[in-house]
Amino acid sequence: MAEQNEQVMARRLPSGEPLRVLLETVGPIGRTLRLAVGGGVFGCGDLVEVRTPAFIYLGEVRSVSDDLVGVAVEHILERSTLADIQRVWRRPEV
Repeated sequence: MAEQNEQVMARRLPSGEPLRVLLETVGPIGRTLRLAVGGGVFGCGDLVEVRTPAFIYLGEVRSVSDDLVGVAVEHILERSTLADIQRVWRRPEV
């Protein structure tokens, strides 16, 4: 799982611009994230992608309070596993 107080990239789906934000806390089993974000960037109900060096989190913004955003995580993708799948998927035919 991601580390607390880590700089990560977050963006609104499907085509928002990536923003560098601070991942303040990670809830149990990575199912909730709290991000320190500049005000007004995300709103409740927004679908978001949060990228850390090891994981990609996909979820929905459930709370916004000042500069803190709470995200309910729906899916967690391990980036190394995803890279392995992409290598196999793109393997040229022999």
